Amino acid sequence: MNAEYSIDEVTGKTIRNDDKKIIANFNAQLEEIIIYKTNNGAIKKYKVNFYNPDFVASEEIEYTKLKEYDYGLLDDSLLLMPTVPRAAAEMEYYIKSQAAGVDTKTKYLFDKLGWHNINGQHCYCAGNIVIGFDTNEEFIVDKDLSERFHLEIDNSLSEKDAAIYAMKMMAVDTPATPIIFSSGVLGISRQMILDADINIPCALYVQGRTQYRKTECSKQETQLYNRSQIHSSSGVSITRVSSSEYKTEEKMDVLKDATFICDDLYREPDTAKRKIYERRVKNSLRNFADNSSRETSRSTFKNNCQLIVTAEYLIDSKTDVGRMFVIEIPKPIDSERLKEVQQNPQALSTFYYYFIKWISKNYNSIVSELKEKFMDFRETVITHASSYERLYEQAFLLRFAFNLFLVYVNGVLKSVDVDKYNDEFADFVNLYVKRQEEILNNLSAKELNITNYSYELLKLIKDGIIEVKSKSDKHPDCYKKGKSLFVRSIALSEALYKKYGKKVSKTAILKYFREEYISIEYSDNTAKKRNDGLRYMELDLDKLQADAKNGAKLNGLFYN
Repeated sequence: MNAEYSIDEVTGKTIRNDDKKIIANFNAQLEEIIIYKTNNGAIKKYKVNFYNPDFVASEEIEYTKLKEYDYGLLDDSLLLMPTVPRAAAEMEYYIKSQAAGVDTKTKYLFDKLGWHNINGQHCYCAGNIVIGFDTNEEFIVDKDLSERFHLEIDNSLSEKDAAIYAMKMMAVDTPATPIIFSSGVLGISRQMILDADINIPCALYVQGRTQYRKTECSKQETQLYNRSQIHSSSGVSITRVSSSEYKTEEKMDVLKDATFICDDLYREPDTAKRKIYERRVKNSLRNFADNSSRETSRSTFKNNCQLIVTAEYLIDSKTDVGRMFVIEIPKPIDSERLKEVQQNPQALSTFYYYFIKWISKNYNSIVSELKEKFMDFRETVITHASSYERLYEQAFLLRFAFNLFLVYVNGVLKSVDVDKYNDEFADFVNLYVKRQEEILNNLSAKELNITNYSYELLKLIKDGIIEVKSKSDKHPDCYKKGKSLFVRSIALSEALYKKYGKKVSKTAILKYFREEYISIEYSDNTAKKRNDGLRYMELDLDKLQADAKNGAKLNGLFYN
């Protein structure tokens, strides 16, 4: 397109010179080009002023989206001429043709919450503000983040006042609240933990009866954003278990380097609903513990935040209990002491403002020290004399978070006995470690210790205990069709009983393959029903073999 453009002096409308067709009822003047740098690359935008004929509006439009931009959404008085077939392309070219005569600026765009590394400087995007960004480089925060997430500060509090408040908050009701509070510190430490090459999650499971104030306490102790709305349904850092799983994962995805609460797993009387809620909790725990992206039909989710689950009862899966750190609340949280710290909800976010600012100045040294301490910790593994090593790894992280908090507070108050507090906290943590070891031992005694049903199934097939027959055979226990394996759960249950001498329920088998996303779901959430009336699990063979992690022994069982 080589057309030249001029502006009608009377109407202020943009006109093509060659055939004098009006392409719009407005004029667009490019003011500047802005390159927004992000952690994932750069975005080029044009800042354009619109006139009709007087100034109407100014807008930043992404370079690659000029052609499809709807100017009417900016202001309903701005219209491209419907009589000109290529008016949108003409306007795109007209705006771009002005690029040679305008300045180009570089800014930084914070498009994620949490920690960012800008040329070696560590800063923290807290929605409406960025903490520790001290360079001269201009920046903006993504509009959605700045509107939804607010780190609200009480300007009447000094750094010392905020530190004193945090000490009170931590000690509301021992031994539970120091650990819940430390989980909040772990939230803002997530990126530091990863930067220290430590891939250990520590999901906190706060269990207690209804009206024991476990949810209110967890919110008060850990909620970073929108503290003025902590008693409302703003929901920026909390979602009830009864909400959709998609909503839960979406909120966990965006809440980078903060703490998210999956709230209120209660004893739903409806068995089907209770299983759905439990599944949501278990999926959240597994996704969090695996520290990996989750693909859904809607989006990709990354677990960037700290996770707390509040529940009235303990889920009965040893695998999932082993993925979390259980805090049992045996009696209601002290209401008077909780009320005392509830009176100024913004005091905690004010503390976090100063705390994060301190971390940003000491980020690299904290990461180096954490890495060194973890290496020392790994050398002590043999002394634990426990098969539940993950528990000790989680305990290590909680102690790290608590000590980091104490080091900062002591630097502000100059009067904190760090060693004494650390020793007391270690006792609290060890208490819960011992309790959870007992829970896991009891669960082990109740169930056959199979952690990978995919491997067991493929091994049973290889050994001929389960025979893969033709689909046309009468009532086959197992048959292959395409890249799916159809298996009767009762057949697998009976084969496992024959092998181990212990009963494995069909429910446990179905649940495993469903929760590992190996089985293909149907509308009634059950196995597929054939014409002969029998039901079969339909298992994705690729996912089945990948999950088995069986080395060379079973490779090529179905594929060459």
